[in-house]
Amino acid sequence: MGESLSRRARASTGLKEHLFLKSRLSPFGRAVVGIWPDNAPKILSERVGISIRNANQIMRGDRKVPARALVVVMDEID
Repeated sequence: MGESLSRRARASTGLKEHLFLKSRLSPFGRAVVGIWPDNAPKILSERVGISIRNANQIMRGDRKVPARALVVVMDEID
């Protein structure tokens, strides 16, 4: 109830919100969003075998990037 925007309002401003959130990402996180613009944390978590929460933390730079994540991203680029 204490949310500033409803789900519908967030959906309509998705691009602005996405650009805002992208500015808080680490360089690795920006690369992941560049590869998978839609649902990047979910896709990263599925391919690496970690939780979505951990994927978000890695993309923000709050956790070190595991080697598995680097391999997954590099395979996607190649």
